Amino acid sequence: MIFSSFRNNQRPRNTTATLAFHQFRLAQDQQGEDSIRVVVERIEEKHRARLYIDGAKGFSIHGPERESRPEAICDGVELGKSFDNDGQDGARRASVRLAKKQWTPREIACADEEELESFGSAKVQPAKAPVVEQKLVPPGEGWTRFDAETLVDQRSQVYF
Repeated sequence: MIFSSFRNNQRPRNTTATLAFHQFRLAQDQQGEDSIRVVVERIEEKHRARLYIDGAKGFSIHGPERESRPEAICDGVELGKSFDNDGQDGARRASVRLAKKQWTPREIACADEEELESFGSAKVQPAKAPVVEQKLVPPGEGWTRFDAETLVDQRSQVYF
C-alpha cells in the first residue's frame, strides 16, 4: 500500500513510479512468468558471471571474479546448468564450487557466449513433486500385488 499526501490532485513522481512498478510486479506474478538471465559483468579489471531470476522472489547469484571473460562465460554456463538441474540451492553450491575451479585452456577456448543466452529463453519451472517409488514385483509369471505389503500368485493362490 502506498501512502502519500497529494497537493492539488497531483501525485509526486516517485509515487507514480512506485505504483507502476507494483502493478507490473502484480501482473507478472499473476502470469507466473519468471525468467532466467545469465550475464557476464566487468568489475574493474576482472569479469564475473551473474545468474538473475526475475519474478516474485527475484534473486541473483554471483560467480567468482576471473581474469578473462571466457573463464567467466564458463562459470555462467555452469551456474545456469546447475540452476536448471537443482534449482536455487544447486546454483549456490555451484557458485561456491566454481570459486575453487581452475579452467583448463581447452575449456576456455570452447567458451561460447551463446550458451548463456539459452538460459534466458527458459522459464522457471515450479518445483517438481517428489518421485514415489513403486514397490517391486518379483520376476516370474503370475505375481501381482494383493495390497501394499503382500504379493499373490493367482494360479496357486500363494500369498507372499
